[in-house]
Amino acid sequence: MARILVIDDDNGVRVILGQMLKSAAHETILAIDGTEGMRLYRTRPADLVIIDLIMPNQNGLDTIIQLRKEFPGVLIIVMSGKPVRGTLLPIAQRLGAVGILEKPFSSKQLLEAVEEAL
Repeated sequence: MARILVIDDDNGVRVILGQMLKSAAHETILAIDGTEGMRLYRTRPADLVIIDLIMPNQNGLDTIIQLRKEFPGVLIIVMSGKPVRGTLLPIAQRLGAVGILEKPFSSKQLLEAVEEAL
């Protein structure tokens, strides 16, 4: 189906998302933070990027800005926990995120957001 880059600093979240997406026949690429995500995207562009907003090193918003600058057409879904919902998620939308997932979310919600974005 699609190649999807998942960027999240939480190893458990990253692995579970990768498994959920693989179960729906998507190819997944996993990155620990925005810096690694950018490196991987440059070498193997993905059809969709799913990115956490709060991460060490290079956070989600900085990564979205960089992705948009280098790859204006990139499709991005942002995810984050409830504490930042009111502040960072709207900013991510203004930066061009095509979808939002509020943690915790179900496999069904993930796959629906991916389908809608693609």
